[in-house]
Amino acid sequence: MCYLAMQEEYKKEYEAIEKLLKESHEAVHGAEDKTDALLKEKAQTYGQPEDFFSQLATAKEAITGIPTSPSREVGYMILFKTIRFINNPNYQDTLDDIEGYARIAKRFAQINEDKEMKKE
Repeated sequence: MCYLAMQEEYKKEYEAIEKLLKESHEAVHGAEDKTDALLKEKAQTYGQPEDFFSQLATAKEAITGIPTSPSREVGYMILFKTIRFINNPNYQDTLDDIEGYARIAKRFAQINEDKEMKKE
């Protein structure tokens, strides 16, 4: 195969890969936008996640006497939704909720990381 033919073949392969990457990027960012919208809706209905999970942790600790934290309570919600997913893997809403709770957990991890940095 001559050099120009090889260049044309690689160009087509590169364009196909580039197209797949673009579609993947759009799919991921579309999901992020949907999750952001869900979190915004829930915050308007129930309050900001930081406030809600702090309230939940305080109430649960008062009732049980077992120390907990907002981050731990988010983890329990992910566990709760995971069990629901196992029982009904076809219910998309459950996966959306898991994704939302994971986003909240990441936010809490960032907040805790910021607090640790300020201590130094």
